[in-house]
Amino acid sequence: MLTFKLCISITAATAAAIKRDVAEALPGIKSSHLSEAIARGLGFNTHASLLASVGSGSELTCQISARAYSAFLRERGHDVDERPLCIAAGRIAIRAVMGAHPMLTHWGYGIGRPMRKSDSKWESAVEHHARFLVERERLLSDEGIEEFLRSLVLVQLIVPMKTINRRSGSYGLKHRAEKLNCSYPCGTTLGPDYVANGSLIAAAVHAGFAYKTYVDDLGHEDVNVAFNMSQNSLDEASYRFLASKGLSEEQKRSAARRLSGLGAVVDDKHANPIP
Repeated sequence: MLTFKLCISITAATAAAIKRDVAEALPGIKSSHLSEAIARGLGFNTHASLLASVGSGSELTCQISARAYSAFLRERGHDVDERPLCIAAGRIAIRAVMGAHPMLTHWGYGIGRPMRKSDSKWESAVEHHARFLVERERLLSDEGIEEFLRSLVLVQLIVPMKTINRRSGSYGLKHRAEKLNCSYPCGTTLGPDYVANGSLIAAAVHAGFAYKTYVDDLGHEDVNVAFNMSQNSLDEASYRFLASKGLSEEQKRSAARRLSGLGAVVDDKHANPIP
């Protein structure tokens, strides 16, 4: 089954944050066992070697090894899956994206125009900003992180190009990510399940894609963005993930072609060079 690869920057602070997250999820496991398991999950032979590598203020890029983490704990009698480590590492990845993109929320790019409240009055600027902060924080929830990981499965199969492809809209792509039969690296089920627009955007940015923002007909920032994603690879991804039992090959290809237009973003320019 398809899965994701997750690379993150590790410092002494982020390593400690991962340990706190995993310990909270697995309170019954000895701290020393968790420290050693996490070190293996970050690609080190021991916790001591991890500390030595980041202790001088260094920043390292590590690919998460969920299998090494899970194997260490199982050898010590702990029957746990890889979710706590992957979610903790995913939280580090999303924080980095949020730091570089301060408008990103669970909704997408911002939260769109002000909403009408239950009393029929419009949100004030203060209320609109408060909702923005809530939606921004939701990206860091466990659910938001799993949405991010589901989205990584999709975007890591897509090839970048030099121009923004307006058919690679985030809203259409998030619907494709929701349909994926995918798993964590050790086989724990990850999808299909819900994916938020902002979680998809965060995954695409983490994977190295650029994006273009848009404004709506009233001049507000649109929550949807478009990416510099190759249309051929988008079409192939649609074909691979299509729920198409019983269809002929031609029917599958035809359905994939239809899916390839679902993410289109309306814009006057067909190709927008990336700055």
